Amino acid sequence: MIASPRPAARSVNDTAEYRANYNSYELIGALYAADAGLTGKGVTVGIVDGGFTTSDSELAGRQSALSKDFGNILTKQADGSYAATARNDIGLNPSSLHGAIVAELLAANRDGQGSVGVAPQASVALLRIDDSKTDMPNADGSPNEELSGANIAAAINYAASVKIPVLSVSLGIDGGASPSLTAAINRFASVGGLFVIAAGNSGSANPESIQLVSSANRGSWISVGGLSNSLTAFTLDPSSGQAGTLADRYITAPYDNIAADPANGGGFYKFTGTSGAVPLVAATAALILQKWPQLSGKDAGNVILATARDIGAPGTDPVFGRGLLDIKAALSPVDPVLVTQTGTTTPIASASLALPSATGTGSITKLLSHAVILDAFGRDFTADARGIVRSSSNIGAVAGLTRTIRRNTSGTLAFSVTSDIEYAGGPVREGEPVARLAGTEIRVRTGGTEIAFTQGYAPWTGSAVAGLGAPSLALAAYAGAVTTGARTIVPFGDGALTFDAGTGGSRAVRNIATASVDAAGVGWSNGRWSLGGGVISENGAVFGSRSTGALQLASATTTGFGEARYIRLAGRWSFTGYGSIGVTALRDATNSLLTAPSTLVTSRFGIEAGRNIGIARVTVGVAQPLNVESGGATLTLGNGYDLDSRSLTFAANPVDLRGNRQFLAQAEVDFGLVRIGFVQGMRRPETGVVTSMGWHF
Repeated sequence: MIASPRPAARSVNDTAEYRANYNSYELIGALYAADAGLTGKGVTVGIVDGGFTTSDSELAGRQSALSKDFGNILTKQADGSYAATARNDIGLNPSSLHGAIVAELLAANRDGQGSVGVAPQASVALLRIDDSKTDMPNADGSPNEELSGANIAAAINYAASVKIPVLSVSLGIDGGASPSLTAAINRFASVGGLFVIAAGNSGSANPESIQLVSSANRGSWISVGGLSNSLTAFTLDPSSGQAGTLADRYITAPYDNIAADPANGGGFYKFTGTSGAVPLVAATAALILQKWPQLSGKDAGNVILATARDIGAPGTDPVFGRGLLDIKAALSPVDPVLVTQTGTTTPIASASLALPSATGTGSITKLLSHAVILDAFGRDFTADARGIVRSSSNIGAVAGLTRTIRRNTSGTLAFSVTSDIEYAGGPVREGEPVARLAGTEIRVRTGGTEIAFTQGYAPWTGSAVAGLGAPSLALAAYAGAVTTGARTIVPFGDGALTFDAGTGGSRAVRNIATASVDAAGVGWSNGRWSLGGGVISENGAVFGSRSTGALQLASATTTGFGEARYIRLAGRWSFTGYGSIGVTALRDATNSLLTAPSTLVTSRFGIEAGRNIGIARVTVGVAQPLNVESGGATLTLGNGYDLDSRSLTFAANPVDLRGNRQFLAQAEVDFGLVRIGFVQGMRRPETGVVTSMGWHF
């Protein structure tokens, strides 16, 4: 609820005019629209009512040329009947307060005096529907005004013919069915009009006028109930008609309102009843139509109902219907989506543009900071969508227990089985559990040949510092998602050949599709020099990173790489340098915002130094993880809205995918059964610590 006492002025629009009707406007959030610069300008709202006080200064300049009098002057004849003469007078009658105050609540000028309407620059078409009986004068001598169903039908038909988008009807039309009125409302609905009508002040279980609702007009109908103006509790005024069986087309707004008194300059008039609630809803429709002229009045009404604040029993209920009018919510996006030029949509709430740590994100996030999007009602918004971009870390962290069972069957045959259990000690791939059986390795050595089979991880994963940080082998850097593999080491000349192969992928997580990877590599090493190369093929991912919907960088990639490694001994120290160059071809993703990706050129390198200290092997080093050196794509985003075609306009923007080069300081202490690793980002704040333990018997 709203705090009390009243706060100090919060903006230039929080004036004495606004505070004249403070409680009502606070309940519906009217200040939000004023601060957003929305005033209803350019939108015409028809008010179907009795006489109006057209000399009211609060409405100066607000009266539309479409205003019309549908009433007659009724003169009593000698035989008791009445002769009707067209009146053609919108209403100069000083006692005609009802219609004038309804108009003020909707569109009273922001002029520094009196009160201000919710849509202070909307045009008001005053549609007068009462008849005047000359033989029954009011106390001031003016003719008595009597409502006429025929005149109401004529006014509604007129509004349909001149395409007035919203009608504000602060009348309770009770009694039986009226085919002519229902037909008129049906016609108004058929041209997209919004029919906003009072629920009545009889305390009924259903809104008054419900008998006029039909299948043809229900979608354009809003009945408005009256909420008490308390800022501490939500209560329907006892005299207000309830939502009843029209709950899905019913909303509440404040029952008690204050407006400048048209008959008493400088004074105020307390206007009680659902009649005053109606123009607040109609004015909100005008605000929506000013901002989004592509919508119909009916569309604006559906926005208002969908964004109402739920104040009764959860959901739509028979007392409060859809809830309380909420102007801020009505002007905010509902289920917004990113849209491609082909019409593919991706909900912002679940959107994810996942980029590998090797690529840069700066140019993409800059463009997404002012993307034009659509919501569920086809309304365009300029939104900051940078939050959908995720860049993976260069550092993964796992800790685990390793159990190794070794059995030698002969002097020339060795056999081992290793199982790993790991738990998260830092970032892990999305969807991975906190703890799991990491995998199993079977290793066989006979003669000089060694063959290893792995399930759950790749046979080359041990090349990183304690399983953490930048791996020294290129296959581990490019194909981290491999979960099943084989490695064969065969003596060759004064060294050995290594053949690697692996496959794997990532399962579907929420709205992120599955991805797969296949990798193969070959290398030669003589203990000092190592040379190698390989090919990696990915589907649904780029370097292991997956995106959703219309946010894929590529549908598939093929990477080829070459690498070299050199080890030099110096006393008790060993020094290792390594590096690789890769080239990645990307295949366009279907219906993506990102298109035309160019070939990515990548690099990675590092140096390490290690020695034995006591019972431990200590290794320190510096590495540049995988980094994109060149490459780009095109990001095509909405940049505006074309009213003629009722669709977004788009701009194609080049984006730079070059990575933000990072360096990692890495250290590892290996005690045999226990390994401790530490990695620290040198240019960006990335830190990882991991401990692993193992035993064998």
